[in-house]
Amino acid sequence: MNKLSTNNIILLMIVTCFLITIGVNWTFNYCSKKNQELSSYILLNSEAKFSVSQSLYLFQSWLLGNDKLNVTDQVMEPLLLVQRELKAAYEGSEARYYNNIYYTVNDDELKEKIKISYSNLNSLIELLQVKYNYQIVSLKRHNKSSNRSEELERKFVENFDKIYKEIFNTYEDTDLLLTIIASNNKTKVNLYKTITISIISLLLLSLVFILFRTQRAREKISIKYNAFEDSEAIRINKLTEFIKHIKNGEFSASLDIDITSDGFAKSILELKEKLEEASVEEKKQHEDNERRNWITQGLAWASGVLRDNYKGIDDLSYNVISGLVKYLGSNQGGLFIINEDDENNKFLELTGAYAYETRKYFKKQILVGEGLVGMCFQETKSVYLTNLPHDYIKITSGLGEGTPSNIVLVPLIFDDKCYGVIEIASFSPIEKHQLEFLENVGQSIASTIASTRINQRTAILLEQSRQQAEILKAQEEEMRQNMEEMQATQEEAYRREAELKSMLVAVNFSNIVVEYDLDGTIISANEAFAEAVNKPVNIILGENHKNFSPVFLKNRDEYLRFWNKLLNGEQQKKETVLVLDNGKEIKLLEAFSPIFDQNNQVVKIVNFAINVTEQIEKIKNVIN
Repeated sequence: MNKLSTNNIILLMIVTCFLITIGVNWTFNYCSKKNQELSSYILLNSEAKFSVSQSLYLFQSWLLGNDKLNVTDQVMEPLLLVQRELKAAYEGSEARYYNNIYYTVNDDELKEKIKISYSNLNSLIELLQVKYNYQIVSLKRHNKSSNRSEELERKFVENFDKIYKEIFNTYEDTDLLLTIIASNNKTKVNLYKTITISIISLLLLSLVFILFRTQRAREKISIKYNAFEDSEAIRINKLTEFIKHIKNGEFSASLDIDITSDGFAKSILELKEKLEEASVEEKKQHEDNERRNWITQGLAWASGVLRDNYKGIDDLSYNVISGLVKYLGSNQGGLFIINEDDENNKFLELTGAYAYETRKYFKKQILVGEGLVGMCFQETKSVYLTNLPHDYIKITSGLGEGTPSNIVLVPLIFDDKCYGVIEIASFSPIEKHQLEFLENVGQSIASTIASTRINQRTAILLEQSRQQAEILKAQEEEMRQNMEEMQATQEEAYRREAELKSMLVAVNFSNIVVEYDLDGTIISANEAFAEAVNKPVNIILGENHKNFSPVFLKNRDEYLRFWNKLLNGEQQKKETVLVLDNGKEIKLLEAFSPIFDQNNQVVKIVNFAINVTEQIEKIKNVIN
């Protein structure tokens, strides 16, 4: 027999064994199912007998006076549960109490027995319920010894004995029937087992023959298999070691296996790459959480420092900058705050410093826009520099003196206004989360500075208000005294005004009085002037002084010089000869006086004049 025919026989035997195995398995499954169906009914019949017996025993105990029993829970409820179980078994549905599954009953006799058991149990439950209700009523009425009670008791006993016998006879018949069905099933199972064993024996003999024929072929294959087994052992060892490295987090380990023809090794490598990515991501997440916690703790510390009470900005600045340098692990720091006392000369002032020994910022004042600090303040942006010049800033310690290689400047911004700059110098690099922390702290510091300045300004304003109140009080007292003096002065002025009015009335009565505006127009004139020029007052008002001045008619330049002197505030005196319209001449002695306002400006001209025409005529007559 050649190799091809041997393989065909082996394949045929395998197919045959497979079909026989399917048949045998079906047979065993069928028998097992039948046994399972019967086992659930057998268990139900046993539980039903036990529950009925126990319930009847408890009910009789209750009738005999055991008041501790709960008839509903201990007698009726178990019977109702058995009744529901019988109904489920009859219908082939899942039970609720014993958790059994009742398959459809194919045996008509068994089905009929279950139906009879259900009916008898229902009758028993109704009888017990009637007896229970009657017994309760009788106890309440105390009429147990009546003839009617005896009759009902007798009927109950007869019906009870009848139903009891029927129930237990049915249970016995059901047990017998289940035993017969189980015996028949057992006989079928034994028959199937015998047939199966015979078939398997024949198959084993056939397989022994085939195995004998294939023994030589196996010996040839064994050599190849041993070589394959050795290579496979080496492969498994490599994979095992590689997996151990991955388990220990050593993702740099390599796998010396050709993955082009090994799918499992390829999957392991892909798993390693994914685990490595997950490890990197987890490490990154852990670092991010540590940074966030560090920032949160730092902000909490800064909030506590800024809430403390300090004597002034300098005290606050030192505590803040020294704490920041220590928290950051830096080496040196300074806090510059804008000084706005003089609006025309604003500058940044170093109000707090830590570890500043020999430093570039020896002076404490920096102009806006001057140097790194001034530029940071002006542009309101953080500045981070590395590789600083050797002479920019130095840090002195017990180990000597050195130049830091990193410096960061952060503006203090609150409500879009910059209040100063934080400068931190360090030998080690400033991390991104440290810069973020400084910017957040900068806002809190700026807010505190703004509040502090508002409080200082409020205190200053309150002090100024108090001083102004004292000044106003003193001024009020001074004003009161001035008012008293003014009142006395006013009274004196009234007195002098009265005297002046009397004098003016006298002057106005005896002399000529004329008022001119700055252009020389008459704005007021008395009766004496009207009589002298022989014109009514209302006609004279509005005329110009030039009309009554012979100088103007003779020499205009001289007249203008005269009038300009009056406008410049100079008094003028002169003798004037007026020629009236009727040709008559009058001679006047005139005095012109400028009148000034509160600003010392000339507002009008007053002319006081004396008519000396009659006196001159009298003198001439005496001489002649």
